[in-house]
Amino acid sequence: GVPYNTLSGEVRAAISDLAVLKYEVLKKVGDAVGNTQAYQL
Repeated sequence: GVPYNTLSGEVRAAISDLAVLKYEVLKKVGDAVGNTQAYQL
C-alpha cells in the first residue's frame, strides 16, 4: 500500500487547492452579486 504520510500529504495538497479555487470562485461570485446590486441601487 501507499505510505500514510505520502497519501495524507497529497490529500492536504488537494484540499488546499480546492480551498483556493473555492475562494476565487466565491470572490468572483461576490463581485458579480455586488455589481448587480450596485446597478439596482
